[in-house]
Amino acid sequence: MTNNLRNDCVMAQTREIEYSFETNYTFWEAVGCEGCGKVVVMEDGSPGAVHASIFAEDTECHGWIPSAEGPGMNYFCPLVGNPDPFDFDPFDAATKIAHLPLCIVQIGDEYGLALTGGGMDMTWQIAEAYIVLGYLPPMSHTRLPMMAGMKLDKRNKEIVAACQQTNKIVKLWADAGLRDLRNTVEWMRQEAKK
Repeated sequence: MTNNLRNDCVMAQTREIEYSFETNYTFWEAVGCEGCGKVVVMEDGSPGAVHASIFAEDTECHGWIPSAEGPGMNYFCPLVGNPDPFDFDPFDAATKIAHLPLCIVQIGDEYGLALTGGGMDMTWQIAEAYIVLGYLPPMSHTRLPMMAGMKLDKRNKEIVAACQQTNKIVKLWADAGLRDLRNTVEWMRQEAKK
């Protein structure tokens, strides 16, 4: 499973962002109909901006669709190495993470993840969101906290495996950097003897 994940985000760093009227950002959040559970993606939380595909499907449900809340915490987890912004579909990405307390955010030409709520350590959920979107989780989100009652089920095994793969990649890069530095020192010693 981890072989199919991109390593573009391995070194991505979460940034603190003040989500306010002064910040020029757009968000896409998936919410479920409380009657039938159908997932609807809202752009900037506006019911008028619901993804067009919802209107193409017939439904008898008259359930209530809650409004999207958008970023609830002032953090931005970048999706580094995105395909061209014209190829990235934030509606599709938001649908993929509908089961998680996150939304897709765009600031300028950069896409990322933002928590829609908080209250506990959300590292597992952030790591899972990266995986669902096709990325290995960033190194900064691989120290998974032990949570009471969590079982080592298939989903959690996949999250742990992806976090292990991120750590292996970072270790390989660090080992290569140390080897290059040793070679540089040896080269300088040889130059000093000339």
